[in-house]
Amino acid sequence: MGYRSKAVSAAEKLDYDVLLWDEKPPPKSKIKYLKKIFTYPFNDTKRSLSKKFIKLLKREKIRVVSGVTEKAVIPAVLAQKALGFSRAQLSVAHRCRDKIIMKIYAQKKNIPITPFVAVKKNTTIEELEKKLSYPIVLKYKSLSGRRGLLIAYEKKNLSTMMQRRDIAEKWIKGKEFSVESFIRNGKIIFRNITEYYELYHLNIVPASLDRGTSKRIYKLNDEVIKKFGINQGMTHFECYLTKDGLIFGEIALRPPGGYLMDLIQTAYGFDPWIELLNIESGKKPP
Repeated sequence: MGYRSKAVSAAEKLDYDVLLWDEKPPPKSKIKYLKKIFTYPFNDTKRSLSKKFIKLLKREKIRVVSGVTEKAVIPAVLAQKALGFSRAQLSVAHRCRDKIIMKIYAQKKNIPITPFVAVKKNTTIEELEKKLSYPIVLKYKSLSGRRGLLIAYEKKNLSTMMQRRDIAEKWIKGKEFSVESFIRNGKIIFRNITEYYELYHLNIVPASLDRGTSKRIYKLNDEVIKKFGINQGMTHFECYLTKDGLIFGEIALRPPGGYLMDLIQTAYGFDPWIELLNIESGKKPP
């Protein structure tokens, strides 16, 4: 669910007939690799799929469902539930998709986060200035990483920007890292720390860190996965190392974007797309 060419290639290598559900067709050169294509909008707000679409899915005798893009995370869980896959957890998917739900939940679970405010129609500039300090980061609640990110350095910028985004956060001064994890039956079976060496340009896999720092990052990653109730699949966890310690940024229940999957394959010698599908299908990876 959601088109990513490497996911399709991995499914082919595992001898699956590949069906795709995405909001638009894939490139014409790739259509020949797909048994069937469903082009319907992804909707994060629905609690179930339409009866008509469920019938279409059930006709295909689907064995594995994997949401591999950000917008596909919740629809993938809805498809799993519709097809009777017992591991589908809608509440967990929402925690890993909606930044406001995610931050509120992390707060309740005593996970260290940067101060934030959910921006509503009646939210005032004074409220943001009181709870946060400049520069203030504004984001969409349902886009990952830095997509759509705005930074307000003064009141003039803030008054315009806050009308366009869902959540405001205090700027984090620190070094950014991510952790990619495979989880099977509630157990983490693989972890990697990625260093964001030069933002937007250069990532290093695995990060070159001393044992103590790596241990602290892994500990926070594992704590978030456990407290968020993630039992199956792949996670992309982001955190910041600051002078006051580690701060949780966000977590996504899907493969990472960019070239991180390629870097993992090069660094560790296995195809992470294949192992993701093995986990989703219930197989035990080597």
